[in-house]
Amino acid sequence: MAVNITKIDPPKILSKSRSFKNVALEPKIETLHKSKQSIFLQLLLFQDKITLPKYIELRFFTEKNVGGILEFVKENPNSSREKILKNFESESSVRNLLEDSMFSFPKERSDEEEMQNIYENIMKEYFQHKEREYNTKIAAAEVRGNLKESDKLLNEFQELTKERKKYEENSRL
Repeated sequence: MAVNITKIDPPKILSKSRSFKNVALEPKIETLHKSKQSIFLQLLLFQDKITLPKYIELRFFTEKNVGGILEFVKENPNSSREKILKNFESESSVRNLLEDSMFSFPKERSDEEEMQNIYENIMKEYFQHKEREYNTKIAAAEVRGNLKESDKLLNEFQELTKERKKYEENSRL
């Protein structure tokens, strides 16, 4: 016989598509610890007519759900929040991210400079991550004694470094 210490009974009625098991498995977005990419998305969704500035490159957005939403916005400028939600209604993790972003707006509207600063931080993190990735791959190739692969990776790393420097010169990174 099970003892109910909390004296709280679970709800008796659940929709057919949502069981306790499904609800527990749905990813929860921690509102206090949002990523820069999620914050950027939230600020974008706060606009009346949701449009991505032309300088935004989607490749820097490595979070799959955020990148997917931003790609939709880029392809459908001046979208409404309703249109975006409708497009992703069948994808629960994307829908949850959208709902969390839309229903937890900041108290004040952000300006273009704030979004630019966040975007620059996202780019900086992207390059740092890629550089760490290359460092690990180069070290592994050297340990294996595969000098050809090591040289190839080193050349790719140098190209990445040149690209990062170009972005740093064109922005305030």
